[in-house]
Amino acid sequence: MKKKVFIILTSIVIVLITIILVVFKGSIFSNVTDKAKDGYVYVYDNENLLQVADSLEQQGLIKSADGLLKTARIMGFSDKHLIPGRYQVKPGWNNVQLLDFLSRGKQSPVNLVVNPVRKVENLASVVGKRLEYDSLDFVVALTDTLLLDSLGVNKYNAMTLFIPNTYQVYWTIKPKSFLHKMKKEADQFWESDGRLNKLKELGMTKEEVYTLASIVDKETLADAEKPTVAGLYLNRLKMGMPLQADPTVVFANNDFTIKRVTNKHTAIKSPYNTYLNKGLPPGPISMATASGIDAVLNHEKHNYLYMCARPDTSGRHNFAETFEAHVQFANIYRDWLTKQGLSL
Repeated sequence: MKKKVFIILTSIVIVLITIILVVFKGSIFSNVTDKAKDGYVYVYDNENLLQVADSLEQQGLIKSADGLLKTARIMGFSDKHLIPGRYQVKPGWNNVQLLDFLSRGKQSPVNLVVNPVRKVENLASVVGKRLEYDSLDFVVALTDTLLLDSLGVNKYNAMTLFIPNTYQVYWTIKPKSFLHKMKKEADQFWESDGRLNKLKELGMTKEEVYTLASIVDKETLADAEKPTVAGLYLNRLKMGMPLQADPTVVFANNDFTIKRVTNKHTAIKSPYNTYLNKGLPPGPISMATASGIDAVLNHEKHNYLYMCARPDTSGRHNFAETFEAHVQFANIYRDWLTKQGLSL
């Protein structure tokens, strides 16, 4: 009799264990695949659990979307528990671990590389490809008059909010918050290495230095030459001479395929044309580099007013204090171009 009871109880236990294993299989056993170690789980704003589960299965990050959904029902996990973000999950996690993690909002930040670009639209495109909000959202923010005003800039000099670098930001960061973060980062840049003191000594605003730096960056390929170029432009500004900077004319024509600036290009009517207008343009012609900004703040003191490209492919220049000396350099350069089968 006892033996019979034991057999019955044993059978019941086995059945119960089987049921538990079937029902809670996805909760107990691994569902996150090895592929997860090389990727991230993205949860978009307003995305529901079904969409997330299907997406993860299609990407091969989990073995079973159904298993994940079953576990969610058992746990009472619903769409409201999902927190949008970019998550680094671990291979071998079961559904309970995965769902718990997605409800905590512990995102993995994006290492956002901000390289020098020509226009804010180009910047918006780069940022929009790396973060949840698209490029149009960032363009709207970068042209929002009230937002820009609150940040101390305008539509002409909004680029001054950005210093090329690698920044850690969350994938879900909103465009407005992103701009505020960039403003804070830029302020920290200016407050370091004595830049604010040098700015005061120079008698220029941050926006003016940044604008001139953007021109210097485009004028020479050699970092070592930038302080010399910066000093030349500052000499021209002090004397009330037009900068006559070719890169500003390229920007004014909105044609970045121009290799050599001609009279046709310098005739364009634009506040960015420094052949027709004295002083600095209303804003930068590109994102300025740290080396360009520092070149202006630590410019070389000399009497140069003119420069001409060297007769080689170095991208460097010959500098002159007088127009007569400049003409000599220009003639040498013109002869070199002719020998290369080129012309001004």
